[in-house]
Amino acid sequence: MVLFGSNYSEFLLLNGDLWGDLNQINLIDMNTTSTFGIHFVIRSNKMKDGTAPIHARITVNTSRCEISVKRRIRIENWNKGKGMAKGKSPDINALNSYLEQIRSQLTNHYQDLVVNKQTVSPEAIKNKFIGMDESG
Repeated sequence: MVLFGSNYSEFLLLNGDLWGDLNQINLIDMNTTSTFGIHFVIRSNKMKDGTAPIHARITVNTSRCEISVKRRIRIENWNKGKGMAKGKSPDINALNSYLEQIRSQLTNHYQDLVVNKQTVSPEAIKNKFIGMDESG
């Protein structure tokens, strides 16, 4: 069982059940844990035919990179704060669903890097997403 600390830099790992012997509790330092985020943004400076391309912005700690999701949207249909399309039309719902699938895939790649104790960086996540190995 895992109990999280109040400052997110540490958590308690309890060997056995919750009521186990307190001598079995180990403090694990989590200072090596990365902050990770994905936000979708549009590039209005690359408008074409009234639409702007959508990019996934991957952030790990303070480093970030962007990757095109190969979709475009009209600026007035974009919710900048939520990082998703506005509206309820079938096309908008399909786009938002597609963006959530991208978010899920990127999150899975992040988790794979963490579990396999590999270097976690926005570029490493991007490379796994596009099918490139770290070696290039």
